[in-house]
Amino acid sequence: MAIILFYGLALYALCGIVIGVAFVTVGVAHVLPHASVTAPARILWLPGAAILWPYVLMRWLKSRGAAIFEGTSSAARRCWRRCATRS
Repeated sequence: MAIILFYGLALYALCGIVIGVAFVTVGVAHVLPHASVTAPARILWLPGAAILWPYVLMRWLKSRGAAIFEGTSSAARRCWRRCATRS
């Protein structure tokens, strides 16, 4: 049981590090498009992004979905959402 818990925690930490580094280098510009983020701020955000990686990933994907909808009609958005929920 302890081995399973250890491997689960290690997997969570590995995912957190990978997603945290990716978010801090690329994703911050998508989630906060109007903010200019300096390198020291990105370094400070890395531990939090690594620990809270499921929430960070959800926000990042949600902001990318909003960018897809820019310039589309509301009917096209509804159609896209219906098709996305079917699969």
